[in-house]
Amino acid sequence: MVLISLLAESPRSEGQSTAISEDITWSFSERVASACVDRVGRRPLMIATSLLGGAAEAVGALFLLADIPGSSWMPMAAVLVFVSAYGLGVGPIPWALMREMVPTPAHSLGSAICSFWFSVSSFGMSFAFPYLLEPAGLGATLLLFALADVAMALEVWAFLPETRGRSLADLQDSFKPRAGTDITLNKENRPQSC
Repeated sequence: MVLISLLAESPRSEGQSTAISEDITWSFSERVASACVDRVGRRPLMIATSLLGGAAEAVGALFLLADIPGSSWMPMAAVLVFVSAYGLGVGPIPWALMREMVPTPAHSLGSAICSFWFSVSSFGMSFAFPYLLEPAGLGATLLLFALADVAMALEVWAFLPETRGRSLADLQDSFKPRAGTDITLNKENRPQSC
C-alpha cells in the first residue's frame, strides 16, 4: 500500500506511474503463475482469478462512484489487483488449455480458431469500452465488467474440466454425455422412445 500511495503522489504523471506499476505487477504475477499452476490446477486458478479480478473491478468502481475524499489511490490499487489476477490465471491459462485440450491432428486449425475468437473478443471489448464509458461513466462500466468476470467464473466452474495430470483421451471423455443424460435442446427432433 505504501508503494501505491507513493506512486499516486509522485511528481510523474499518474498515467505513467500506473503503467509502470501495471507492467511490474503483470511480470511478477505471470512468474508466480508459472510456478504454481501445476500445483494448484488450471480450473481452480481460473475460477479464483476471475473472481478476484471481478472483485477488484467492483471495488474500484464503488470507490469511483462514491467519490470518497482521500481515497484516490484505491482505484489504482484495484487496477493493480486486477492486473495481478489477470496475470495469474485468466491471461495465460487459456493458452495452455488450448494446447492441452485440442487434439494433435486438429491443433493447427483449433489454435487458429481460438486465436481468431480471442482477437475478435479483445477488439469487441476495446471498441465497446469508450461507448460504454460515455453514457454510463467509468464506475458503472467497471461494474459491468466485474459482472462479466463473475459470469466467466461460473462458466469455467460449470464447463471446464481440470486438465492437470490428465491425458487428451481422458479429457475428451469428459465432454461425452453420461449415460442417462439428455443434452438435446429441441424436443421436436428427439427420437421417440417406446
